[in-house]
Amino acid sequence: MKRRFIEWLDAIDPGLRLSMRRSIAPWFMTAAMAMLVILIGGVFPVTGDFFQLDVQRALILWSAVFGFGICVNLIDRRLELEGVAFAFAALSSCAVVMFFAGSMIALSRPPGSSAMAALFILAASCYGYVYRMTVRFPFGWLAMLVAFAGAAALNDDDGN
Repeated sequence: MKRRFIEWLDAIDPGLRLSMRRSIAPWFMTAAMAMLVILIGGVFPVTGDFFQLDVQRALILWSAVFGFGICVNLIDRRLELEGVAFAFAALSSCAVVMFFAGSMIALSRPPGSSAMAALFILAASCYGYVYRMTVRFPFGWLAMLVAFAGAAALNDDDGN
């Protein structure tokens, strides 16, 4: 497994490592998208009635995710993480974003929660591609499973 882990690290695009290190701008773009999801899911009257998103909890969760992401990015920029440290930073960032996407399902009410699942599937697809997640390299999938389990724990609605 250790050999596969090293292979996986080598398979990650070097451009990804550089882009993670150079700028925190992707986190601000992600924040804009998260705010849009929260506005559509819980603030705008027509769509808010459909999704019934718990806006307050969603904002608190996003604040934690955003703060974590910025901190990881700044630590990586300062220390130029490599090897296991880089992998941990990348996978933990993946996990917290996936946790947020999954929590949008848990914090919504049917039928909107079913539609919010598309956000989780989209995020999983993107991270799956970026982090080369396959059966041979399951490390990212493990992070996603942990994130989804955490998001499922937030669910307090039996019908959801």
